[in-house]
Amino acid sequence: MSVVPKLYKAIAKNDLPTIKAILAQHPELVDRSRYDGFALNLRFRPLDRALATANDDIVQYLAEKVDMGAALPYEAKGQSYVEVAAEHGRDAFAKEWLTNYSGIWPAQSAVCNKTLSIAARNGNMELARWLIEQQLVDVNAANTRGISALGEAQASGNAELADYLTAVLRDQKTTAATAPAVGWSLIDSQTVAYQRSQDGAGYRLTDIFNFAQGTCVTLYRNLETDVETPVQNTFATLAGTSALAEAQAQLQRLGGDTAAPTTVIRKGL
Repeated sequence: MSVVPKLYKAIAKNDLPTIKAILAQHPELVDRSRYDGFALNLRFRPLDRALATANDDIVQYLAEKVDMGAALPYEAKGQSYVEVAAEHGRDAFAKEWLTNYSGIWPAQSAVCNKTLSIAARNGNMELARWLIEQQLVDVNAANTRGISALGEAQASGNAELADYLTAVLRDQKTTAATAPAVGWSLIDSQTVAYQRSQDGAGYRLTDIFNFAQGTCVTLYRNLETDVETPVQNTFATLAGTSALAEAQAQLQRLGGDTAAPTTVIRKGL
């Protein structure tokens, strides 16, 4: 038996000593994809297979060896390891990797959006809530098939998760409704909004800075269709801009809590 089948057989048997021995002699195999013998259009990597079948210690060992940012083909989808973990319900690994490798996969990355879609499709409420509430992934973002997380949940019959996503979207719209027609306003003690009219161009923009959560949501409203599209960013990913001082000054002027976090915000305001 050649070395590649031996490696995959060891993964299937949860044989960590054999896996270590093979990769010690052939480290190049850790990121190499191979064809499935029963379906030649499917390709996977050692860690992909381990996420599907192996014990946590084997997954952890392989994860420490791989190029975590690699996006080699898996089931002809080009999935990242995070997405593969989500597909197989390995939530702890998906969360760990998104936390540890936020520089590779920021909240607004395609990987985060696709991971949320996977959670919605599989009815994984815990992972979906974590992505939205802790990682601040945009609930409105569409996956590569053009379907939002809500659409995935509804299509898969996951009513509880669909209700949660609907409530998140409703809360975003309610927050936006409290903003003024033009200028700065205080939404609550740690949230300010800045709305500017571009009526001549057919749209209006509202930036909502939440200092408690460290987020900035920009709402684009099409005045012709009255459709509003939110885009969410974290202060961390938008740091180094001149908007921070202005937003903080407005928060103080309007009577907000000036002890709120002081990193931000958004380019181009």
